[in-house]
Amino acid sequence: MLSKILARKLPVQLQVRKQIKTLTLGLMSIGLLIGPSLANASLVSFSYSDPTEGNLSASFTLDVVGGNAVSGTGTITSTLLSGPENLSLVTASSTMPAGAGSINVTNTPVPGGFTWHTVPGSTGPDFLVDTVVNASAPYLDYYGLAFSINDPNTNAIVGGIAFWANNPADPSTLYTGSLSINGQCYQCYSTGQGTLAASPVPLPAGYALFMGGLGLMGFISRRVKSA
Repeated sequence: MLSKILARKLPVQLQVRKQIKTLTLGLMSIGLLIGPSLANASLVSFSYSDPTEGNLSASFTLDVVGGNAVSGTGTITSTLLSGPENLSLVTASSTMPAGAGSINVTNTPVPGGFTWHTVPGSTGPDFLVDTVVNASAPYLDYYGLAFSINDPNTNAIVGGIAFWANNPADPSTLYTGSLSINGQCYQCYSTGQGTLAASPVPLPAGYALFMGGLGLMGFISRRVKSA
């Protein structure tokens, strides 16, 4: 009788071991798949305000990879603008529409250092910027980020703005938003009094995949136990 019971249990034990092995390999695969994403990529949302520039208010979300912004979009309002306008991150590899200024890669500062001649038909300003985004305050460096300001109806570039930290060594530092509209510059050659705040960092897309994988593995584990 005992030998018959053991004979019946043995296949079940082998099945349990097989399922546990599958569970372990599955978790390892998921971890290897999304590990780099969790470590190096994230979406970060910022808000910026400066009352000295026509009650300027801007918000934007950046796709940050390895400490550098690779893309970003947002909106901006100010009494200096005709209405709410769209923001689009300018990088060293951006392609500007015809006549909408020029991008010159300078490699100073690095990484991604470049200058952007912002507005068509104007003599300036040139924004010297990079794409560095720090994980904590003050978030940006002396050079900061550049955004084109686009008309929401035509998508034409009507100006640009560069956000940069006045003192990157001080987490409580104020920021400057160097605003250029149709060739006229606001606070481009002075230190501003703007404030920049980061919202909680949303979970990377890979994290959702990871949690889904954990749920699946938990389901398998419960099936093994019931068996």
